[in-house]
Amino acid sequence: MSGPCLWLLGLHADVSFPAVALGAVNQFRFLGGAVGLAICSTLLNHQTKNVSPILATSQTGGQATNANSVYEFKHAHSVGYHLQTELLAYSCVLSLFSLLLLVERKPRSCI
Repeated sequence: MSGPCLWLLGLHADVSFPAVALGAVNQFRFLGGAVGLAICSTLLNHQTKNVSPILATSQTGGQATNANSVYEFKHAHSVGYHLQTELLAYSCVLSLFSLLLLVERKPRSCI
């Protein structure tokens, strides 16, 4: 996704300040990554909050003997990962549409 952003940045940014424009793009990329990571971890934690005693038992060295609890643990994580994947796919589609907003009918000259 960075390639098209940098290409369109060359069309919209002033030629005398390329470092400022590239720094701004990187800042927004890092901000988007931090927000995306926070949202994805929140989704996973929300899905797995009901199975946290199983995780605590397995971390302390105890054996989870109930097969149903192991199934619930795996199911909660799979649902959480599925929600994360859907969220990231929707955010990619949204970023493509927002990238299309930068296209101009009469492009500016870079010179």
